[in-house]
Amino acid sequence: MRNSTSRYLLDDLYDDLLIPETRISPIPTNSNMMPITISVLNGVKNSNLVYSSIRRMKNGSFTWRNEEGKISANSFSQSRAITTTKPLIALTNHTGISHYLDRLCDNVESLFHKKAFIHQFKDLIEEDEIRLNMMKLRETSDMYKVQDELISAQVQEEMGVNDETETQQEQ
Repeated sequence: MRNSTSRYLLDDLYDDLLIPETRISPIPTNSNMMPITISVLNGVKNSNLVYSSIRRMKNGSFTWRNEEGKISANSFSQSRAITTTKPLIALTNHTGISHYLDRLCDNVESLFHKKAFIHQFKDLIEEDEIRLNMMKLRETSDMYKVQDELISAQVQEEMGVNDETETQQEQ
């Protein structure tokens, strides 16, 4: 990615966010996790941009949400406000990363228990350090799972409130 202090053109930001090096893993198309969303800020009026965005993403887990305002990119700090005069397209933080982290932990632990390839890394890393890193990775995965459950509960609660309001209005 480019330096965070440089100015992005819309297409540059779009391309940087969607290149394979930026994405962590393919997200399953059938999933109970919150989907990755494309965010468009400041009212994009270019329909070609919307069309090309949807066409470029063949994975069905992407959804289009014009009103979403969160931005997540590797070189941006989320605690710092991002100001721009142009619309931005970005990927929001995806809680589905827990699926990827769990799979990664399972694969590494399986190899670790079989003592596969460990002899190649004895000079670089100790077994205790491997265990500590795996524990940290599991904790990170658990944190994302909790976050996903909270978001799902909030969405269900909001949907329940909306359903109750619609029922009352119909009566």
